[in-house]
Amino acid sequence: MNLRGILAALGIAAASLAADPPKAPGPADPMFRQGRAHLADLDRRIARDTGNAHLRHERLRNLYFLSVADDEWLAPARQSLSWLERRNAIGSDLRDAYNGAFDVVRAKHALWPPAKLEFLKRAEPLLDSAAARSPDDVEVRYLRLMSCYYLPFFFGRSWSVKSDFEALARLLPTAGAMLPPGLLATVSKFVLDKHGSLTPTQKAKLQATHEASRRQASESGTTS
Repeated sequence: MNLRGILAALGIAAASLAADPPKAPGPADPMFRQGRAHLADLDRRIARDTGNAHLRHERLRNLYFLSVADDEWLAPARQSLSWLERRNAIGSDLRDAYNGAFDVVRAKHALWPPAKLEFLKRAEPLLDSAAARSPDDVEVRYLRLMSCYYLPFFFGRSWSVKSDFEALARLLPTAGAMLPPGLLATVSKFVLDKHGSLTPTQKAKLQATHEASRRQASESGTTS
């Protein structure tokens, strides 16, 4: 590893002790308990309809979410992605975005700073190329935002965080057909809470999107 890599790895170790990066939710968060319950429900539904690509995609989303808190979910998440890929049920850009997001999760859980750095270096081009090729894909943008938002400042990802916030603020109000209502509600709330430069019109549209999708999720009994 060259000097730049060593310094970056040392920076990762130092950042783990600092309060600068936003804190990601952990396993004790109620959202993860809901996620595990939703996964159990999805598995029951998939057992009755094993070839349903829509349910398999929803399972992939749920497993990615759970893997952020516990890396034991990474292997089944990758298996879900492979299932969709083998059946041409997921686009190449979204596939790359998920692979990049998985590498960021692996970096989060890795104990050795140089390993964290290697995972992040591998994730960056996957996420950025997917977003460049599919700038209006809500899920691609969401995956890159969540992958980069919690990184320490010295990785220089503020530009992509800003870009993804802006894109999601524009895209989410019309994304009802692209995301499950529970996930749409969650992402809309995240953008409302964390994006510091929303216009009054954007805030109103996102608030309406959040409330409508939350109602729909509650009525359908889904969380993602």
